[in-house]
Amino acid sequence: AAVPVRTYVTVVDLDTGQRPYPTLKHADGVGSLRLSPNGKLLLSSSMDHTARIWELTTGNPTIDGIQHGSPVKEVEFSFDGTMIVTGTTGGEVSTWSTKTGKRIHPTLRHADHITDVSFSRDGRYLLTSSVDAGTRVWDLVAADSVPYMRRDGRGAMFGCEFSQESDRDLLFVTSLWERQHYAYDLKDKSIAYNVTPKQSSTTFAKLHPNFKSVVTTSFCGLVTRSRFSDGSIIFQRDDLRVTPEKVPALSDIGLTSSNQPYIESRLKTTSDPGGKWIVAHENYTWDAPRRSQLLVFDSRTGQRLSELLSFDLPINDAVITADGNHWIGGFGLRFGATDGRVEVRSLPELRLVHSIRLSHPVRAVAVARDGRWIVAGGGRHDRPGTVSVYDLDSGTPRTVNVRHPNKVTFAKLLSDDTRVLTGSIDGTIKLWQAWTGDPLAPAIRVGDRLGSVAIDPT
Repeated sequence: AAVPVRTYVTVVDLDTGQRPYPTLKHADGVGSLRLSPNGKLLLSSSMDHTARIWELTTGNPTIDGIQHGSPVKEVEFSFDGTMIVTGTTGGEVSTWSTKTGKRIHPTLRHADHITDVSFSRDGRYLLTSSVDAGTRVWDLVAADSVPYMRRDGRGAMFGCEFSQESDRDLLFVTSLWERQHYAYDLKDKSIAYNVTPKQSSTTFAKLHPNFKSVVTTSFCGLVTRSRFSDGSIIFQRDDLRVTPEKVPALSDIGLTSSNQPYIESRLKTTSDPGGKWIVAHENYTWDAPRRSQLLVFDSRTGQRLSELLSFDLPINDAVITADGNHWIGGFGLRFGATDGRVEVRSLPELRLVHSIRLSHPVRAVAVARDGRWIVAGGGRHDRPGTVSVYDLDSGTPRTVNVRHPNKVTFAKLLSDDTRVLTGSIDGTIKLWQAWTGDPLAPAIRVGDRLGSVAIDPT
C-alpha cells in the first residue's frame, strides 16, 4: 500500500505491516500516486515540479526525477506500463518512457492547470481535462489533436474514463462543476451523445457494469440509464423525487424543466457485478424523522422491483454481494454521538435479512467475494473507532471491535478474504486477520489525515 503524506510517500508491506524502506521524499507536497499495471512501480507527482518513478520492492528511483516547468498535478501509466503521462498546473501535458524517462511526444498544452489525464487501452489516444473548461482528445500515433470537445467557459472539466462498445471506441467524461456527462467517439472525433438531465443537476454518474451505458442521478431524485451507442434513454424514474408537500416547512424549492417542484436530496446508486439490479439510496439534507430512502429497479427495463423503503438514519455506504442476492448498507449520522446499524436485505425485494445494531454510526462496509462475511466500521467523536466482522447468513459477530484511535472511514477485504485492511480519519492503517481480529502487522501511522490508499493488485 502506498499513502501520500505531505512531502513524502509511505509504502507499507501488507503482509508484515512494516515499512520496507524509509519514506520516498519529494521537495514539496505530493499530488497523486499511481501503481503500474504489473504492481512493480510507483509513480508520484509533486509541487516540486517533478514526477518520479520508484521501484516498489526497494524504494529506489528507477530514473531521475522528470523535471517540469510548473508543479505536476496529475500522472498516469499507460495500460501496458510502457508510458506515463503528466499534467501540470501550467497546463502542460507530456508523455514519457517509463524505462528511460525520455520525452516521447511534443508537449501538449491547455490554457490552465490540468485536472485529469487518461490513456486509451491501446495507448493511441490521450484524454486531458483542464480548468480552462476544456477537454481534448489527442491522437498520439497521428500526432494530431481534435478540437476541444467541450469548451464553453462555464466551468472546469473533471473526470474521464475510456470505454469500448463493439467497433466503437468511446470515452466517458464527467464535469463535476457543471454536473454534466457525455460520450465521445474517438474515430469520428465527435460527441456521440451529451446527456444533461433538464430536471436538475447531475449529482452522481457511474458506468454500468456492461460498460455500454451510464447510470446517473440528480438533485431532484431522478434515476436515468442511458446508452453509449446513441445517447438514448433506456429508462428514467422519478420515484425518489421529494415534493414540497412531503416537507412543507422547507422553503428551498427547485423547479424541473416542466415546472414540477422538488426539494434537493443526495441520491446514489449501487449495481451488482452482473448488472441485474440498480439499487438507489437517497439521503435527505434536512432534519426529519425519516432520513433516507431505498428502492430497487430492474437494470434492463427500469421496472420497479421493491417497495420504497424509508429509514430514520442516512445511508453512508453500501455494497452488493458478488452473486447479486444481497444489499448491505451502513447507517448513521456522520456527525454527533449517535447509534448506527448495518442492514442486510435480499435482492430484489429488499426483504430485511438482518439488522445489526451498533453503538456508533457506520461509515464503511465491505463484503467478502464469496459473500460469507461482512466488515463494518465507523465511530463517533467521543470514542475510538471500531471495526467488526459479521457472518452474512446469521448476522452474528465473528470478530468484534477491532479498535482504531478515531472514526473508521475505510474498510476492504483483501483478495484472499482472510485479511482486512482498515483506515481511520486520524491516519492510522491496520491489517488484521478477519476471523480472529489478531493484528497481522503493527499499526501504521502515516502522520496525518488519511486521504486515500492504493493497493498493489497482486
